[in-house]
Amino acid sequence: MATVYGASPTSAPLTASDKNGLRQRRKAAESSVPDKPLQDGSRVHGRRTPAAVAAVAAAEVTAGKIGCETGAVSKLRRFVGIQAVFLFSGLWHILIFWYNTHVFSWRWCAFFMVQAPILTFERLLRQVSRKMGVRVPHALQVFAANFLLIVVAKPLFFGPTDTTGFAARNLAVGQAPLRALVNFSRAQVQRFGSSPH
Repeated sequence: MATVYGASPTSAPLTASDKNGLRQRRKAAESSVPDKPLQDGSRVHGRRTPAAVAAVAAAEVTAGKIGCETGAVSKLRRFVGIQAVFLFSGLWHILIFWYNTHVFSWRWCAFFMVQAPILTFERLLRQVSRKMGVRVPHALQVFAANFLLIVVAKPLFFGPTDTTGFAARNLAVGQAPLRALVNFSRAQVQRFGSSPH
């Protein structure tokens, strides 16, 4: 059997000695990559390895030579990227809402677009609290962000569904199979309950 560096779907589970061997091979591979790679794409052992290429790229990104010049631009780009994703989602939901109700509602788009600032604000608060030495439990962070989303969802997401009847129609469609199952079950209980034993 050929030597593999990971478990294949058909191979037996790795033993402790196999795992130890994998760790040693990984450490040897990592130690062959220089700590500070040269900017010219240095070669390791006479040839350019994927690890060396990745190390050079990581060093250039960290140094700000690829992508952005300062951390402030990076944060701005991250925010713009997140906002673009939520904008696309909002526009898509406007189409879904219009298709189902034939009513144009900008509020669904606004609901999705407001999520990016909430997530960015949550991240900023986490960074500030760490710098101040305050450790906020992750569960509390998630609860606070979701609580804000629920507060915003009432007027922006659920409001249009209630005023157009969209929620009631979807609820009725979802309940129809359940009602049919309940009626079928009642009929079966009555049928077997009234039959002589």
